[in-house]
Parts: sequence; structure tokens; C-alpha cells
Amino acid sequence: MKYQTKHKYQLINYLQKHSDKHLTMTEIQKGVKDIPVATLYRLVDSLVSEGQVRKYIIGPNSSCCFQFIGDSDCHHHFHLICEKCGKLIHLECGEVDHLLGHIKDEHGFAVDLSKINLYGLCEDCQKEKSL
Repeated sequence: MKYQTKHKYQLINYLQKHSDKHLTMTEIQKGVKDIPVATLYRLVDSLVSEGQVRKYIIGPNSSCCFQFIGDSDCHHHFHLICEKCGKLIHLECGEVDHLLGHIKDEHGFAVDLSKINLYGLCEDCQKEKSL
């Protein structure tokens, strides 16, 4: 069992409660106000290294975002990320599996799913946009 400080426990608890979104460091800081900034950055980096948190870079001029994945098998599917509300959807779909199989069989290329994120608007934000 890994050693866990009070701050690390607090951070993990906050990230778990928001695991359906990708969070910026600013959002994380607001959620765990009593963790010193330097400690927070060190803890997040540690959780990324341990594989408990995924780090996303949304665009060329954007800051990093983070998502808690814990011990889940979050490396075997695409992620859909809403550019408006930040909602993160785990896409587990037979059609995607078929596409990946085709890429592997026909093109000899193994896709690294931990780096695949598709960006756009979620269903709710599309509805809001059309109003």
C-alpha cells in the first residue's frame, strides 16, 4: 500500500468526485483550497506518474487538464471531451473496436488509446447552442 498524506487523500477524494470531467489546475486549486500550490502541483504530477490521473492538453494554446481514473481500465477506449462544459465521455463502442482492428490488421499499426481524445460538443451543449 502506498503512503498517503492528508493532502493527497483530500486531492484524490476531490478528483474522484469529479472524475466525469477534465479539470484545469485552477479548478483543482479552487476545490482543495487548503493544499499549498507547490504541494498540489507535486501531488498531481505524482498521481499522473502513478497512472491514477490522466493529463490532457486540449489545444496548442491551452493549459493542461486532468481526470482521475484511479485503478479503472481507462486506457482501452476513446474519450469524448466537450469543449464547452468540459464533460468527459468514455466511448466504448463496437464500431471503434472494429476500426482499431482494421487499422491493426490492414495497416500494421497499433493505436495508443491513452492518447486518443475527440473534442466537440456534448448532446446537452448542442441542444443549448440550437436554442
